[in-house]
Amino acid sequence: MKTSLEILQEKYNELQALNNYRQYQIAEMIGRDPGQLSRVLKGEGNEEVRRRFTTVLEMAIEGHRLREQVADFEEQAEQTKKRLEDKKIPKNPEADDNGGSFKPTRRDVIVGGGMAVATMLLPMLCTGFRKEHLTIRCNYHPDDPVLGNNEFINKWIKEIEELAPGKIEIKNPEKKTPDDVYDRFKRADDGYDMLHTVTYYQDADKYLTIFASIPFGMDSTCFDAWFYSEGQQILRDIQSKTDKFELLPLGNTGPQAGGWFFPEIPNNKKSFKDFEMRIYGLGKEVVEMLGADTIDGFLSAEEVKKRIIKNIGLNKKFGIEYINGHVDSAIGYDRIAKQHNGIFVKEGWQEPGTVWSLLVNKEALAKFEKVGIKMEHLEAITMKYHRLITDAYITAGKKKLREWEGQEQRGTLGFIMKEKFPDELLNELKEKTRKIVQNDIDRGDGRPTPFGRLFTSYADFYEIWTGRSFWKL
Repeated sequence: MKTSLEILQEKYNELQALNNYRQYQIAEMIGRDPGQLSRVLKGEGNEEVRRRFTTVLEMAIEGHRLREQVADFEEQAEQTKKRLEDKKIPKNPEADDNGGSFKPTRRDVIVGGGMAVATMLLPMLCTGFRKEHLTIRCNYHPDDPVLGNNEFINKWIKEIEELAPGKIEIKNPEKKTPDDVYDRFKRADDGYDMLHTVTYYQDADKYLTIFASIPFGMDSTCFDAWFYSEGQQILRDIQSKTDKFELLPLGNTGPQAGGWFFPEIPNNKKSFKDFEMRIYGLGKEVVEMLGADTIDGFLSAEEVKKRIIKNIGLNKKFGIEYINGHVDSAIGYDRIAKQHNGIFVKEGWQEPGTVWSLLVNKEALAKFEKVGIKMEHLEAITMKYHRLITDAYITAGKKKLREWEGQEQRGTLGFIMKEKFPDELLNELKEKTRKIVQNDIDRGDGRPTPFGRLFTSYADFYEIWTGRSFWKL
C-alpha cells in the first residue's frame, strides 16, 4: 500500500524522466542548426522541416507544463509532510489537562510503529514480493577501448537500478559471446533478457541492418533524429506480430575509417577480385558483388598478420575495416601496418554511423514495469549513455588521427595514410549499394518488405536532412 507521499514521489520521478527525455530531443534538433529555428518562426524554409520544428516547439511547451506540474507535486509533498507534522489529535483521557497535542507514550510508539510496518509489509507478503533479476549480454570484444571494459554499460545498469532501489538487479556476466547470440536471444533460451550488439552481426532479420549502418547513408546525428521521429515507431509496427523485443540505440561508433590494406588499396572495381577482406553488413555484400572474398568476425592483430602472410603466398591482397584509428590502434593494427607496409584509408564509405543497439525482450520490459520503471524512464537513461558512448568513439578517433597526422609530418609514422578511396571506385561502390538496397525493398509483388518499409522512411528523411537524395549520390 503506497502512502500519498510515495505516490507523489513516483509521479514526480516519472515526469522528471519524461521531461529530460523530451528536452534532450529539443536541444539535439535545434543545436544542429539554430538558423532553422528563426526561419521556421518566420514561416520560411522547407515545409517538412517546419513541420518537424513545430513539433519540437510543441514539445518545448509540453516540457514547460511538465516542469510546472513537477513543481506542483513538490509543493504538495511539502504541504502533506507539514500537515502530518502539525496534525492535532482530538482530546481524550490521555491528553494533557490543557487539551493540547497528543503526547505518545513509549507503548504507543512501539505499537503504532509495529502497525505501520505491518501495513507496509502485508501487501508485499500477499503478492509474493521479490526482487526482479535481469541479465544483459554485451556483444563486443574486450579489446575495444571504449566498450570493452564495460565502464559505460555498468554505469547505465547502476542508473537503471537506482530508479527502483532494492527492487531490481541487472547482471552483466561479461562472458564470451557465442556466434549465435542473436538467435539465442530471440528464442530466450540462454537466460539473457537484454542484448547489446550491432544488428548486422546476425543475418536472420535483414531489416535490422538499417539499425547498424547503410553505406553512404546517415551519420550518427541524422540517424538519431530519424529514429526518434519516425524509425522507432515503424520498427514497432513491423515487430508487433513477430519479434518480441524493443530496440534502443546505445552508442554509435561515428564515421568508420576506410580500413587497412596490404600491400595496396583497391583502385577500381576490378581490383577487388584480388582481395580477401574482413567486412560486415551491407558493405560486405557490396565488395562481394565486386569479386572480393570476405570473412567476418573479430580479428586480432596476430590473426591479421597470419592472413597477410597467407594471402601473399596465394598472390592475393588483404584488407580489414574495423572502427577508427583509436580502436584499431588499441587492437594493434597500426603495429602490423608498420611491419608489413600497410596503408590506412582515413575516410570510409561502408559505415558512416554504426549503431550499437540495446535489445530488450518483452519479458524484461514486463519486469521493469512491475517495479515501476516505465519505457520512457528506460529510454531517457539509455539516450544519455547513447550520446556518451558516441562522443567517446568520435572524440577518441579524431584525437588519434591528429596524432598520426603529426607523426606523418615528422616522418615517424611508419605506415602510409590516404584520405579516401579513388573517386572511380567510390562511384562503383555507390552504384552497387543502391542495387542491393533496391533488391531488398520489395517482395517482387509490389508489397514492401520490412526492410523496404523502414528504408523508404530512412531515405526520405535523409534527403530532407542533408538536401541530397540517397538515390542520386
